[in-house]
Amino acid sequence: MNKIAGLSVLSLSGLVITPAWASVTGHLFVALTDRETGGPITNAIVTVTVDKTRSLSWHASPVYERTSAVADTNGIAHVVFQYYGALGFDWSVNSPGHHNGRFGSGYGHEMFDCVVEKSDYFNIDTNTVQGLAMYNELADLHKSNDYLGVAARFKPKSVTYKNNVICRSVCLTPKHNPQPMCAYARGNGVRLPKKNPVAFVTNGLDVVRYDPVDFDLKECLVVSSDPRYNPMMHGPAGKISDFSIERFRVATNDVVTTYGWIDFAPGCGAYKRSTTGDPSFPTTYEADTNEAFATRIPFEYSSVSGEVVNVQAILGEDEYMVLRTRVMTNDVGEVTGCNYSKILGPMSIEGRMYFTSLIFNPKQNDSNLEFDTINNLATDDPCNWYP
Repeated sequence: MNKIAGLSVLSLSGLVITPAWASVTGHLFVALTDRETGGPITNAIVTVTVDKTRSLSWHASPVYERTSAVADTNGIAHVVFQYYGALGFDWSVNSPGHHNGRFGSGYGHEMFDCVVEKSDYFNIDTNTVQGLAMYNELADLHKSNDYLGVAARFKPKSVTYKNNVICRSVCLTPKHNPQPMCAYARGNGVRLPKKNPVAFVTNGLDVVRYDPVDFDLKECLVVSSDPRYNPMMHGPAGKISDFSIERFRVATNDVVTTYGWIDFAPGCGAYKRSTTGDPSFPTTYEADTNEAFATRIPFEYSSVSGEVVNVQAILGEDEYMVLRTRVMTNDVGEVTGCNYSKILGPMSIEGRMYFTSLIFNPKQNDSNLEFDTINNLATDDPCNWYP
């Protein structure tokens, strides 16, 4: 018997037979745990959302019914709601003291397991008197534009629910000191211009080198050093270079390979880490200032007839990197100023630079990288998904 906080889930479960997609009472149990302490989260609210109207008629506009419950002293939230079956239900968590964005662990779409007895209208045999009558009935409804009537004929004869209880668990990362920062997510990537190609031969291969591209993390834009650059014509450009991208191109036996590296100025650099396992907070609270920052990060990708066949990504799906840039030093070489940022993978450079999330702390010498998702300082295509 499966129990949560002393309540028998089995006593709520069982076969529930309903005509068509009629409402049935559903139960969602969510156990909430603090990732740092391992203790229960007692002030979280779990909300279930059901599309009530479209569950009964596909032609109706959606009407959402939301039901919420607060976690108890054991960190268990029990949401009792009406379930309509056809579209399932969604659920989410809101915990004021924790990071719990829409990518939170365990969030998502659910459906209760059921057996559906389909309408006879799915299998009409016009060779029979009854089947021909059913076919003519549908034709008449369609001719009269009675689409709701047509839809009604295809509702299930019955739905037998094998259960009406779902149990889930969520482990959330607590907030420490989230601050306003510049955050971006470029779904289509950032286009990297290929200018002034120069051809040369090395190791018997014809290689093309393009002008380096400087990138501004704060603005999430390519920096232009062309004095003739016109933002009105070419779009906005970055102002300060945080790193430079070197690219080369070589073609051998129909395989085109582009390779290169990200270069950092003296004192600047980046280090990689594995993600945390919490999709709501996959990276880090702050930069590790004692870490060794690499000054060059390589990348490579190859394609055949335009189809990518090999990629050496900068970051994998389970990686992120912390960057230290805009370093300033005094007369004796001591660092007097810098900025920290972080990029969530996967990250790759092809014709464009792709990444999942970029967060830049504009406050100089501040190693904090915990972004306050409701206070994004970015004005151009901001992203508030990841803290």
